[in-house]
Amino acid sequence: MGFEELRNTQVMHWPNMWGGWFPGKEFNDIPGNHLDPNQPVGASDCAKTIWMEGALRRIFGYQNVTAAALEGGAAINGLIWSEALQDLIGTVDNNLYRNMDGGVPVDETAALVLTAGIQTNFIEFRSGATQEIIGTNGTDAPFTYAGAGTAAALGGAPPSGTFIANWNEYVILANYPGNEDAVRVSALRNPVSWPATQIFRFGEAISGVGVLGRLLVVFKRHSIGVLSGFGLSTWNQTTDYVKSIGGVAGGAIVNGKIGSGGDEK
Repeated sequence: MGFEELRNTQVMHWPNMWGGWFPGKEFNDIPGNHLDPNQPVGASDCAKTIWMEGALRRIFGYQNVTAAALEGGAAINGLIWSEALQDLIGTVDNNLYRNMDGGVPVDETAALVLTAGIQTNFIEFRSGATQEIIGTNGTDAPFTYAGAGTAAALGGAPPSGTFIANWNEYVILANYPGNEDAVRVSALRNPVSWPATQIFRFGEAISGVGVLGRLLVVFKRHSIGVLSGFGLSTWNQTTDYVKSIGGVAGGAIVNGKIGSGGDEK
């Protein structure tokens, strides 16, 4: 048996990927220790943060927002890109702006009350002709903005939830003053109605919520709970679906797929 040598065959050298895409670079976590309360900076102090050691670099896929033109350069407390409204909307200091990636951001705050320096969490809500964003920060009344006119407080006396989610066409508000362990569920397709019977308690302060398929996943510091079902008669609560593992950074919860064609996690 022998081998035939083919004409015009060329040797190809594959790069050594042992060092990753950026060999020679050192990648570290955010400085500090979130388990040590004496550390001034750590993972638990950061939400929706990308930290790169050395120098600031532009990251592809991220929107450029010039905060210097807004409120004298005050910190941006929250951002959402709305597919329905086709607009980048965010909170800066005490105000709500649209067109934040444009040349002239537009203040849509009007009479809305927003406390400066508190992270705002957003969802996009669509039902029939209703298309709006809803925001909450755990201190002030949740608010809505529909792209026409200015922002306004969300009707129906909803709780001032720290976290918010759109789950099976219900709006979820979690961890609100005096009820840090509670999830409150709106009426079906109606974020301005909040039935008193639709409250679920998860045993300790909620640190974040996420939606995984038809499940509402409720993160706490020491465990993870789950709420399933499609209405009051079928809802099922598992307070500690995952024990001894939890989460502390609600702003870091995202959905993703593991592997090619893998299941959503």
